Amino acid sequence: MKNNMKILIILLGVSLRIFAGYNKQYYHTDDIFSFEIINDNSWAEERINEDNWNKIIDGNILKSDVEISKEEMFNFNFLEVVGNKEPHPPFYYIVLHIVQSLFVDGKFSKWPGIILNIFIYILSSVFLYKLSKFFIKKELLSLFTVFLFAINT
Repeated sequence: MKNNMKILIILLGVSLRIFAGYNKQYYHTDDIFSFEIINDNSWAEERINEDNWNKIIDGNILKSDVEISKEEMFNFNFLEVVGNKEPHPPFYYIVLHIVQSLFVDGKFSKWPGIILNIFIYILSSVFLYKLSKFFIKKELLSLFTVFLFAINT
């Protein structure tokens, strides 16, 4: 029963994330930035330069930056930029680039990022359950903790 509850709670979280992903219409700067980093780092010096902040970017340039070309598939040149100037660890970008290279044919798609986030959510849920079970020592409270995490999309 308890294992079934864990699975149901995680499936609820996955379902909510798929629903939110399906209905996603807008992108935050960090969403766009992640795809820009992994697809074409030629813009990086320009964007990171503070003199270029608060400037409007042409939509065609932005579209080109987030789409992956055949030459950019499985090209990990972006690691130089990530390693030197990006505060986030490169693992997320590496995995996102691999997922996008495998499943996207040159067009921009929100799904590689959403699928990766769902996978990370599942791993985090398992870790959160084990951690809360270790500290709280009560099954029901540990399940409730994971439930709260599941509905927080």
